[in-house]
Amino acid sequence: MATGHTDLAREMRLAARENLAAAILLLEHGYIRASASRFYFAMFQAVLCVLARRGEKPPGGRDRYWSHDLVERAAASIRGSKADALLFKRLRRLRTRADYHEARIPRADLELEKHDVRRFVEEVTA
Repeated sequence: MATGHTDLAREMRLAARENLAAAILLLEHGYIRASASRFYFAMFQAVLCVLARRGEKPPGGRDRYWSHDLVERAAASIRGSKADALLFKRLRRLRTRADYHEARIPRADLELEKHDVRRFVEEVTA
C-alpha cells in the first residue's frame, strides 16, 4: 500500500471517529441538526477510510473527490451488508434535511440510528 493511501486512511479514520464522538455529544445536548450532519459524515469518512486502505481512488484522477453517490454505493460493500447502504441512505436524507430544509429532525430519528452508526464506524475503522 502506498504511503498516500495509508495517510489518507489514517486521517479518515480519525475524522470518522471524531465526527462520531461529536455527533453523540451534539445529540446529547440537543443540537439535532448539527448531530445529523456529524453522524452522516462519520459514516462517510469511515467508508473513505476503508476505500483508502484498499488503495481505491475516486474516478477521474488524483485531484477528484469521492461523490456522495459513490460512497453510498460503496457502503454496502464494506461489510457485505445491504443494511449498511440503507443506513447510509437514511443518514444522508437526515443530513440533507438538517442542512438545507426548514423541517425539524426528530431527535428520536437520530437516537434510532446512533447505535448502528457507532457500530459501523468502530468496526470498519478498527
